[in-house]
Amino acid sequence: MNHDNKIKVSVCLCTYKRPDKLAQCLESLLNQTFAQSFQVIVTDNDCERSGEHVVEQFKAAFQGAGIPLFYLIEPVQNIALARNRCLQPARGELVAFIDGDERASSCWLGNLYTVLIETNADGVWGPVIPDIPEYFPNWMRRSKIFDRENPKNRSVLGAVGLRTGNAMIKMKLLTLRAGPFDEALGKTGGEDTDLFRWIRNHEANIKYVWAANAEVFERLEEKRRYLRWHLRRAYRGGWLYSRGVVKRYGPGKGFIL
Repeated sequence: MNHDNKIKVSVCLCTYKRPDKLAQCLESLLNQTFAQSFQVIVTDNDCERSGEHVVEQFKAAFQGAGIPLFYLIEPVQNIALARNRCLQPARGELVAFIDGDERASSCWLGNLYTVLIETNADGVWGPVIPDIPEYFPNWMRRSKIFDRENPKNRSVLGAVGLRTGNAMIKMKLLTLRAGPFDEALGKTGGEDTDLFRWIRNHEANIKYVWAANAEVFERLEEKRRYLRWHLRRAYRGGWLYSRGVVKRYGPGKGFIL
């Protein structure tokens, strides 16, 4: 990872066969009101390069705005490898993560940055607001099943459940271990939670903070309207939690839920 004082934030995002949503994500990044300099790095985890033409369409606009835009390929379908590839050209003092199927509010970067600086935090996370299609069942829309935790603004966070869907963290923390995302978790997910928890446990006095006003939006895919998707996700979540316990404490260790 190279560092350049001229770049304050490296925005990293990964995409896989979602060109329309990638276009919306890039459009939202182009419209940021952030006063500091930043670069945008896109890693396509599709060996067929389905996102390349989208990035090409935005290159002139990003260049005109003075925002460096990079397009990389990670041919091996593994989200941890894709995230690691994304970090390779990153030159910022800070790294912001957003998913390639999300849209950022215009003040997203600025609000993350302000909270990080004013609270003297090492990492900041913000809310991912679900954009639920109208054709989803009414009971599902009312159930808040898609809602994520949204703590009080500037509250201090623990190390559980932190993801890369909306985050900003100091670059130096991402150099503490090789990778830094664990490729063994690249097929199942959980590589982001694993890394941020590892950093918190590895370094003394790490401070993670919540930025409630740094919003991003996620248009839900059609498959999420089916109960079977949620059951599979819940099963995977339990499996990943158990794997994390074994990874931290070793096999055969008991724990209390």
